[in-house]
Amino acid sequence: KQESTGMMVSLPAVVVATVILLLANDAAAVVGDVASRATTGSGLGRTSPLQQRIVVAKATSGSVEAVEKSVFVKATPDECFRVATGYEDYPVWAKATAGVTVLDRTGSLGKHVEMRMGMFGIEVKSTFEYTYQRPTRMEWKAVAGTIKELYGCYQFLPEGDGTRVVYKLRVEPGFPLPNMVKIATNKAICSTALGELKSYIENPKTLAKLRGDQYKSGSGRQKLYETLLESALTCKHIM
Repeated sequence: KQESTGMMVSLPAVVVATVILLLANDAAAVVGDVASRATTGSGLGRTSPLQQRIVVAKATSGSVEAVEKSVFVKATPDECFRVATGYEDYPVWAKATAGVTVLDRTGSLGKHVEMRMGMFGIEVKSTFEYTYQRPTRMEWKAVAGTIKELYGCYQFLPEGDGTRVVYKLRVEPGFPLPNMVKIATNKAICSTALGELKSYIENPKTLAKLRGDQYKSGSGRQKLYETLLESALTCKHIM
């Protein structure tokens, strides 16, 4: 497993990933035009170098395996899970997320979630379907929208005084690209997501909110009561 340092990747990597998705329709149109030339007998001799490269990429590209990266987060698996499934808060900490709509739920967790991802005033939209094994795992796949095929998975594994967050991702943008470009794009997306997730969870304000919410439940109130009682009994008063 590879470990992220927790630092966000540079802006150009994010830009590349976003632009690749936004170019889908244009690339598909170019490929269609080249295919039309080939079937009419005009051949590739009259096509531009860009069109020829796209045709070559289509002939050599294929599905890629999921990439995997991980990062250590100083929080419990349940706290990491709660942040990762709090989709409405994504625009606060996931910079490329312009908006989120939870379309329906399984209990309290989103089942189908529509996300709008934007950059430089351009926006793409996709709907994802989620499944869960709380609090250690969540998986999702694209079921509608701009992206042809996407599979993602977070695992939240206890490690020492925190959690090892493992991110697996495989994205097929829906237009021809060499596998090495797809793999680089998937890695850039993983690194960015893990860096942003770690930074947000470990923010003292986020941790205070997560741990404050715990005391709203019956078990949380009991734990708080026991903590306060123990503090009171061990306290030495000066008379």
